[in-house]
Amino acid sequence: MVVPIKKLKRFQSENNPNVFVFGEKSVLANWVLNHPFWTASILVFFAIVPTVSCSDRFLKVFIVFSTYNYAIALAARLLCRNLCYKVEYDLSSRVIKFYRCFNSGAIEAPIENVVFLFDRHFAAIYSVYRFTIFNEYMPYFAAIIPGNEIKFSDGIYARYMKWRFKSMKKSLEG
Repeated sequence: MVVPIKKLKRFQSENNPNVFVFGEKSVLANWVLNHPFWTASILVFFAIVPTVSCSDRFLKVFIVFSTYNYAIALAARLLCRNLCYKVEYDLSSRVIKFYRCFNSGAIEAPIENVVFLFDRHFAAIYSVYRFTIFNEYMPYFAAIIPGNEIKFSDGIYARYMKWRFKSMKKSLEG
């Protein structure tokens, strides 16, 4: 599939036109996504201010608020452990870099060794690592990575996403 470069222009790196960046570029958004416990702690710190009045009601609300914040942070940590907040693909070196949440640094892989699949989510598998990528990037990955077809499982949602993927590819081509 040949996709016009202008449709992929928004994913090109400003520094290097051979590098495509899929994911969030905001430093603050990436920090919040990668540090849920720090984010919860900051929210709890600002919730202390109304609690200083020593009212029993505010103290109970503060304890419940703190518990909810840390429970959400723990759930985010457990549910998003494979999620990539940014993926870079270099056309010249044919190397893909995965930036996973809660993980320092990037994991680099030659594109020939990466398998793209859709079972419950759009994912890439390299060695023993699984990288979950946002679904809206599927047609763009298929456009710039020749020879790597996305494999779909047999589930109901995967069949629906396969149909949707084909319609997204048609909209890119047309």
